[in-house]
Amino acid sequence: MRRLVALALIALLLPAAALSQSPEEAAVTAAPEAEDADELLPLRALTEEAAPWTVRIVASGRVGSGLLVDGTWVITLLTTVRVGYPATVQTGGGFSSLARIRSWDRVHGLALLELDTPVPDATTPGFGGPVEVGDALVALGHGGSVGLSVYDDDLRGLAGFSPLPVQVIGHRVPTEEEQEARIFPDFLVDRAPGDGDRGAPLLDGAGRVVGLLRSEVPDGGGRAVGIPAAALTDLLVAPRDRKYLRPTHLQTWSGGGFAAHNRPSMIGGFARLGFRVAILDALRIEPWAELTLGTRAGFSETDDDGDVVSTRPRDLWWSFEAGADFGYRVPIRVEGSRDYIVPNVGFRLGWNRFQHGEDVLLGECEDEGCRWTTTREIDQVREFRAGVELGADVRHGRFRIGYRFFIDPTAPAAHSMHRLLFTVDGLPLDIAIGDSR
Repeated sequence: MRRLVALALIALLLPAAALSQSPEEAAVTAAPEAEDADELLPLRALTEEAAPWTVRIVASGRVGSGLLVDGTWVITLLTTVRVGYPATVQTGGGFSSLARIRSWDRVHGLALLELDTPVPDATTPGFGGPVEVGDALVALGHGGSVGLSVYDDDLRGLAGFSPLPVQVIGHRVPTEEEQEARIFPDFLVDRAPGDGDRGAPLLDGAGRVVGLLRSEVPDGGGRAVGIPAAALTDLLVAPRDRKYLRPTHLQTWSGGGFAAHNRPSMIGGFARLGFRVAILDALRIEPWAELTLGTRAGFSETDDDGDVVSTRPRDLWWSFEAGADFGYRVPIRVEGSRDYIVPNVGFRLGWNRFQHGEDVLLGECEDEGCRWTTTREIDQVREFRAGVELGADVRHGRFRIGYRFFIDPTAPAAHSMHRLLFTVDGLPLDIAIGDSR
């Protein structure tokens, strides 16, 4: 009780300007430990004290927990969020705000988010030292919050977070090389987290944050790993070159599909290679190049009497074209969904080539007479096309299904084309800047 009263007095004396500190300042001005910090708190008091530091995070269909620092910054697992995309952060009291990644630590799998709207009257947690085997800890998460809507600010009944008691059963002291590189080994606990407990703060008996709960160990008999508090504070004071300040990423992709045109009948398959530049979370610019191989049906022209005037046999059709699509990402508002729709408009230009073989009768005449032979010649036509493409994509993670309708304004009937597109991010080379997952 004395410690709770002391913390309340400290919170009242903190200046209002502290709510807008930088992450470095937040790490330095973390709530000081009370004189009786080693006094163990009952589980209920521990939960009530740490609940204001715990948040629920929803990002691209992924659900997890995180640690709120100074009302503005949230530390969570890098696997819970996506670089370049906003996340929804919710507190047990019903507060909700969008947050964006400002820094990350790929070595420890951590991300630092900044809230668009700071949490009012927030407190800052105190951080504890290294854990030892046998330490009893509490993870404060929400187990998954099944049935809660991502878009309801009132959390549809979620008023608090649930404690998950765990015990440290293994840890490793970092080597000298790891200490110099600021690498802090994970420790092992005896209970596996639920979906919503991943990223939950781990507290010791005195209410200090000693780590973050990561995930279950594969084939580990229900055990899980925790990230030590040293990695959390190190992320708060990360050097400037580790900051992520631009919501922009570049991602390569490739795929293929089918192209068809009904006048005249044309059908073919194509391969497409390109890259995507995402700007301000939602805008998409995608330059691409495409190679198509197919066939064009034969053609016969008749006069008014029904007599055949001209014919053309079936053609081999191939083309090399390039262009760019411009789109806007629209999320599908379904709990747990990672899908979104991208309406787009673009342009296409390139060369189309049609060719077919024809049997031609050739004669060679001499004094004795003429000799006729049949040879096969290739007749080909090249066409340059340019026009506008309209379409839409449905994306799920790395995968996309899209539709494109191409039309040449100068000859809409002759040069329109339908395409069905399938692509995968990261192929053939996983080259990415910004969002590398």
